[in-house]
Amino acid sequence: MNSKMSLTYIANARFPTEKAHGLQIAKTIEALTRKHINVNLVIPKRRVFEKLSPGEFYDLSCEIKPIYLPCIDWFFLYKPFPRLGRFLYALETITFLFSVTIFGLIHLPATLFTRDPYLFVLLSFVRKNLFLELHTFPKTTAGKAVLRQILKRANGIVVTNRFLLKKVESEGVAEEKILVAPNGADLSLSEKMIPKLTARQQLGLPRNQHIVLYLGNFYVSKGVYVLLEAANNLSKNVKVVLVGGSEADRNIEPLKSVIVKNSLTQVTLIGFQERRRIPTYLSAADVCVLPNIVTDEESEFFTTPMKMLDYMAAKRPIVASDLPALREILGDESAVFVRPNDPQALAEGILRVLKDSIKANSRAKLAYFLAEGLSWDNRARRIKMFIGKSITHA
Repeated sequence: MNSKMSLTYIANARFPTEKAHGLQIAKTIEALTRKHINVNLVIPKRRVFEKLSPGEFYDLSCEIKPIYLPCIDWFFLYKPFPRLGRFLYALETITFLFSVTIFGLIHLPATLFTRDPYLFVLLSFVRKNLFLELHTFPKTTAGKAVLRQILKRANGIVVTNRFLLKKVESEGVAEEKILVAPNGADLSLSEKMIPKLTARQQLGLPRNQHIVLYLGNFYVSKGVYVLLEAANNLSKNVKVVLVGGSEADRNIEPLKSVIVKNSLTQVTLIGFQERRRIPTYLSAADVCVLPNIVTDEESEFFTTPMKMLDYMAAKRPIVASDLPALREILGDESAVFVRPNDPQALAEGILRVLKDSIKANSRAKLAYFLAEGLSWDNRARRIKMFIGKSITHA
């Protein structure tokens, strides 16, 4: 295998974006670049609201300069006409799919990689050296049938946990064609942590209260509304801080409304923050939460939250919903697990951590030990070896 491998990463995404998949793409490319892989990111030419470059936005050690391909981007119609959401997404995806296919045929990149497998639906008939990264599995019969054909033609499939491994194997894909590589942990977070009281002073957060931190998006499946209910069962010296959300998905205002309607004065909604500010919020926290609920197979078995790995890398005590996908990464001893979709159980888990800081810190150290094995660099090294081996044996 050449020391300087070339890889074209194709992503159907607005980039940079406040959503977790954007950070996952950026950290993957950063880590692969550190492993001496020349990565070209190909994305649709869409309206991007962020003024910072990808490197600045995601606080990367390298810059990412995407190649933009044409698509029909009418997402500006979503706000006045939300019912058009699926149509607008389908229109953008189909037009970008054709652009990707033409790009692949004309420029003939050596190796293609994507976390959006349907982008290969046409290229898979005429190109080799195709690699997929699966974070979920289709729910419909038609979706499974299309993916099945792409899986058969791909050189290799990267999956983020063993539940997805079993799904892919059930489609007749040989185990040696699959690599299990969970999302990575950003170990640089531990180097950027500052004293707790200093962080709170910088952020304007109370110095004399316990702080429960939630990072990430505000989708229902992430359990943020369960966390709001749990806040009512916490003592007055506990403040819940919510950092994240997406204006594009219109999920911040509904959350604000619930907070105001129920007079949840112990809850502070910060909204989305740039990546460089996240270590300060983590430094200010006494406990971090993963209150995910079960809405479908994906939320129970396939999710690998980026926030979970950030909590682990920051050595912060974790309270998590007891879901198979979360236990696979956290193990049994590095977090306090509680019943999903149960505000009372979540509140009790939080209070349990706050009452026993010695044991909580012991769990946090174990979580960091696990995070060291899940670093982005380790993940990139394994992916590089996997791609090189798959191409050699093709």
